[in-house]
Amino acid sequence: LKNTMPNGGVMPGTPVPNSPRFTASSTLAYVQPLPWYKLRADFSTTYAYVGPQLSIFQSSSTNSLGQVETGNGYPISGYGLLKASVGLGRGSLHVQLFGENLLDKRVVIAISAPIPQDTVLTPRVAGILMSYDF
Repeated sequence: LKNTMPNGGVMPGTPVPNSPRFTASSTLAYVQPLPWYKLRADFSTTYAYVGPQLSIFQSSSTNSLGQVETGNGYPISGYGLLKASVGLGRGSLHVQLFGENLLDKRVVIAISAPIPQDTVLTPRVAGILMSYDF
């Protein structure tokens, strides 16, 4: 932030909550026609990184005793996620095995205020997805 919020106790230069300075993702996808029954096989994997961030504004205020109190903004550590899928398709029908959070990261992705309550990332998920395009 460039300006102080009136009566908010937020100082210039304070990071905006839930906005990591750095995020990145990389995806590798491959589709291969197969010689049998007009099938096509596909594979995809994605790694995504979300950098460290604050869940609420860092702030400072003066209490009734004239002491300056500062809040740390509830910092959240950076984390990386890996997901992948493999599938088969024919015409409009597609069947896919998928996995998300394959490294089974157990990280806090949000902290609410004023009473801190953590929101954690969904644990590893695996499943089957079937779709039909029409």
